[in-house]
Amino acid sequence: MHNTLLPERTYDNVQEQYTVHYIVKPGNAKKHVVMRNEDLDYIYHWLNRMLADSASKQNIEPDIFQMATKFTKKLPTSTLEKTGNSLMSYIGGLLSNRYRNPSQDFTKGQLQYIEFCFDAIYFAYGENGEFDEKDLGYDIKTGIANEPPQRVTFKEV
Repeated sequence: MHNTLLPERTYDNVQEQYTVHYIVKPGNAKKHVVMRNEDLDYIYHWLNRMLADSASKQNIEPDIFQMATKFTKKLPTSTLEKTGNSLMSYIGGLLSNRYRNPSQDFTKGQLQYIEFCFDAIYFAYGENGEFDEKDLGYDIKTGIANEPPQRVTFKEV
């Protein structure tokens, strides 16, 4: 199935989250998944933003950096180092995988952890989060504020 044949993501106003649709690549032992390109763009955009904004504020707002680098049992153990992961190390690993091999997709097993990352991102940029409107930024031509991130969940089709 070509990724444009997948349903477009939907938004649930009650849960305040996007549902991203995917399929598992047939015959793929690692269960890599296929998603729409615009969904991948959205996911990678906010993973990048969280990593960059957390790192750039490490001296100004050390609480943000500490939160992002604290190990959590809610994320899997690193397959390379056999150590625990923090939000920052897990996001960094996802991004590093993408940059090393742009055609590599997420695996079905990673989706639950990406959902966890997006919950953290959603709350970090939310009303009482660590980041504010200035951190979200705006369109310099129009002066319109950028949209805040939304939570993400995945649904196999």
